[in-house]
Amino acid sequence: MPWTERHERLQPSLLDRLADEVQGIEREMARLRSILLPQLDEARRETLAGLVDPERPGAPRESELARFAELGPDVAELARQLINLEQRRQRELKTRMVVSPERLQACVLRDLTWLLNTEQLSGQSDGASDRAAFDIEAYPHAAASVVNFGIPALAGRTAIDPEVVARDLEQAIRRFEPRLRAGTVRVRPVAEAQVGHLIAFDIEAVLWSQPVPLRLLMRTLIDLETGAASLRPAGSG
Repeated sequence: MPWTERHERLQPSLLDRLADEVQGIEREMARLRSILLPQLDEARRETLAGLVDPERPGAPRESELARFAELGPDVAELARQLINLEQRRQRELKTRMVVSPERLQACVLRDLTWLLNTEQLSGQSDGASDRAAFDIEAYPHAAASVVNFGIPALAGRTAIDPEVVARDLEQAIRRFEPRLRAGTVRVRPVAEAQVGHLIAFDIEAVLWSQPVPLRLLMRTLIDLETGAASLRPAGSG
């Protein structure tokens, strides 16, 4: 498998990468600089540049901030905020470049919860007529695309075969969660965990991770009245 493909499997979801904290921090830093720099002479500007240097270890000492305090408490506070934002920016950059197994697992658990709470296009009617539901499975490429993201509707169904539902969940997870090895995804009904209108399934899969893959065991409870699904690590709660 090419390195780029392996690397991509270890990333947070696209949503996590679009929600870029670093850009927001950098915008706030630019705003603070526009206020602070006009109030500083050349010597203090050089001092500030040293304090926000990404290669600088540790937090600044109070004695280093004293030069800004000479211009008033507001200037000192602006300098402190700018330095703190740079330190936060560096932490975010490190987190973004090195995804810990714990963070990766949490991202996958969250994204699977969204998947199980989304009704896919397959089996949906157009809502405007009594025509039969559209069968997107007749178009395999569309069925496997994000157009069909989600699972078949379960809410309101009077006859549920847990084995059929388990196969549907398995297929959806294999299609839409590439960070799990498709061949390792297993979903099975848990009869003893079913209560009233809640139906339970255990989900087992192997998560791509470095240096070694992670085995995930999860349990989902699906409410057949509302279609809402919860997901948690198996054995917790």
